[in-house]
Amino acid sequence: MNVEKPYKLVDFLLRKEPGGTRSGNVELEIDGKSRTFAARGNGRLDAVSNALQENLGIKYTNLTYSEHALEIGQSSRAIAYIGITAEDGTISWGAGMDTDIITASIQALFSAINRMQTKS
Repeated sequence: MNVEKPYKLVDFLLRKEPGGTRSGNVELEIDGKSRTFAARGNGRLDAVSNALQENLGIKYTNLTYSEHALEIGQSSRAIAYIGITAEDGTISWGAGMDTDIITASIQALFSAINRMQTKS
């Protein structure tokens, strides 16, 4: 869960634009070095996914996504699962956990991408 190598999520800030598009920045660490990329998409997860694919040269399709709460209450944690299909057809899964479901989803995406990178 929250696999953080070679790419580690540091932070993201995305705002809603007219028409529903989200744009902003995603900050990550690559081998200990901070990088910030512009992000844009039809939602926050899509925006981060687009930023990573465009700037890191990573290619995947068929993003499969599921999420649910782990506890009941205001400070409950959520877990998200994401599967991605690499160009060679292999599927990599990632899981992320956070009190914010969007952060958990983006961490799951990072986990899936990191697992995909270690398979190649």
